[in-house]
Amino acid sequence: VSAELTATVEQHFDRASRLDLVTVDDRLLGIPVTADLKSLVWYSPRAFERHGYEIPKTLAEFEELAQRMAHDGNTPFCLGLESGFATGWPLTDWIEDYLLRQQGAEVYDDWYSHEIDFDDPRVLEVAEHVYGFLSQPGFVFEGIEGAAVRSSSEAGLPVLDGGCMMYRMAHFQGRAWPVNAKVGAHGDVDAFYLPGITEQDIPALTGGTYATAFSDRRAVEATMEYIASPRFGEERASGNYAGFLSPNLDVDPDVYASEIDRKSIQVLASADLVRYDASDLMPGAVGSDRLWKAAVAITKGEMTVKEAFGEIERNWPDP
Repeated sequence: VSAELTATVEQHFDRASRLDLVTVDDRLLGIPVTADLKSLVWYSPRAFERHGYEIPKTLAEFEELAQRMAHDGNTPFCLGLESGFATGWPLTDWIEDYLLRQQGAEVYDDWYSHEIDFDDPRVLEVAEHVYGFLSQPGFVFEGIEGAAVRSSSEAGLPVLDGGCMMYRMAHFQGRAWPVNAKVGAHGDVDAFYLPGITEQDIPALTGGTYATAFSDRRAVEATMEYIASPRFGEERASGNYAGFLSPNLDVDPDVYASEIDRKSIQVLASADLVRYDASDLMPGAVGSDRLWKAAVAITKGEMTVKEAFGEIERNWPDP
């Protein structure tokens, strides 16, 4: 990325949560294209109204709601981990979201950067809590043991007919619902923010994509300039691109055509703690391999959380 384009990018994007991730030796290597909000829980507004359930405002209320649902004979969650070579990642998102909330930014940052052991007791406590919570009898539609063979994009569909009450999945799940399903507060399915420890805490787990140039041709430079501009974000956000969020700080939130996208971008804008997906920041041999495989082994009952995380720590790649 040229010096001129770097100066433009720095005007429109947050350095800490976006640009630092693709800066090496003070050189910017890519431009943020999309942003993801992973801290969402999908649900059926009609089912919630029918059973008298309310949107939780704290993490404790979220867990109490799930307990109430199970007591009522309703399955709280759907869970699907199958995603081709990336099978396993949805459970890592659960753990990362909880780690941000229960242990905070310092432990989260030290974990993905391996400043602390992968199986540090604080991390184990969170991961074991998440698995223990989800593995309670009747908590996962068709059982947590089969999650590894259920498509991550399709596993949430039982929300529509009451098979499960909630599906914790990123905003891009909005593209996975049937075309005839109305998404929104008064529709067939909607999403709420996975709350923090208190109502005032707003941590957000995010992800996204970047564009990088492999040529200094003027056409390439012009394309990168367009991607870096608020115009690109606003044209995408206002069009028929459900599930698109722009990381550009100067894109007007009101231009989003999708109700759930407007809600998602507002969460990212108001969050007091934003962290990129930890598994994406780890060495590929860990975050994109061993951790995903560990998620599968844990849900299938082949390994405990402690065993799986301990094995990852013992095999952490040399610098």
